[in-house]
Amino acid sequence: MINKKKQTTIHDVAEKAGVSIKTVSRVINKETNVRKATISKVQSVIQDLNYQPNVFAQSLAGGKTRIIGLIYDNPNPVYISHIMDGVLSYCYQMEYAVIIHPCKFEDRDLLSVMSELIKKTRLTGMILTPPLSDSKELLTMLDTMEIPNVLISPGSEDINSNCVTTNDYESSKKMTQHMIKNGHRKIAFVKGHPDHLAVNNRAKGYIDALEESGIGTNNELIIQGYNSYESGIECGKKLLELKERPTAIFAANDEMAGGIIKVITEAGMSIPKDFSVAGFDDTPITQMLNPPLSTIRQPLEKMGEIAAKKLIAQLEGITVSNEQSLESTLVLRESINTI
Repeated sequence: MINKKKQTTIHDVAEKAGVSIKTVSRVINKETNVRKATISKVQSVIQDLNYQPNVFAQSLAGGKTRIIGLIYDNPNPVYISHIMDGVLSYCYQMEYAVIIHPCKFEDRDLLSVMSELIKKTRLTGMILTPPLSDSKELLTMLDTMEIPNVLISPGSEDINSNCVTTNDYESSKKMTQHMIKNGHRKIAFVKGHPDHLAVNNRAKGYIDALEESGIGTNNELIIQGYNSYESGIECGKKLLELKERPTAIFAANDEMAGGIIKVITEAGMSIPKDFSVAGFDDTPITQMLNPPLSTIRQPLEKMGEIAAKKLIAQLEGITVSNEQSLESTLVLRESINTI
């Protein structure tokens, strides 16, 4: 009978080094609050035991798995891929596995689907992206099940939880002010999906920039979009049908801006000669458009990394920075002109 050698676990490393599992995790993650002597001891044990992590097999105290979930419902695959890169990078360092699971925010079975996922996979924590980060029912269920969670870009001010956000309001305001400085007075705004509360701050920034400049808000120039390229096409058609067309159009994301540009060019007009256009997110589509699109760059990968860091800190009792709101930046290209 073949005697299979038992795989070394993080528990074995902690026991032989005479430290806690948390300390081993801190050493692996290169935390600064560990003494040099402890780092040297743990690293020596890791080498001696030839420790190779198996995150699905490892357990934390209390028999919990080292598996977290990244849950999303977003029509823009670029958004979640950047968030995912940040989450996976940090979780790899901390020896956590990540289950990336799509679901529908509007699904009436959302709670039962999430409950079943947790039971089947034995998730110990969740990272929720918008609009799921605004679901009070889902958050209540996670609290009841004692599943730690971190929210990315929640739009509701009533939600009190660990979260990671960006300065959507301020950056949208700056983009609108940039258009105003370039002589534009009729600036349209294409809103994001109404169920995605986080994007409401983008509309608020646009409105406040107009009000503070003395131009005021024209409700005819505010069109409801749904975050997709197709909805951008529909919104673009509505704007071209207006008696008094805008000279500039600011879309709440790049996908919709791309749809708007398609409508404008198919109508025989050009960017920025006939319309200045800006988006939000700085996705790859911005560089593929002609001309390249002015937009707002979100630090999505960093947001994912910090979300993972905050969640694992909850799970392991590690102290991390209180960094929560990250800065988005304007990326000005050739799609905005001066009139």
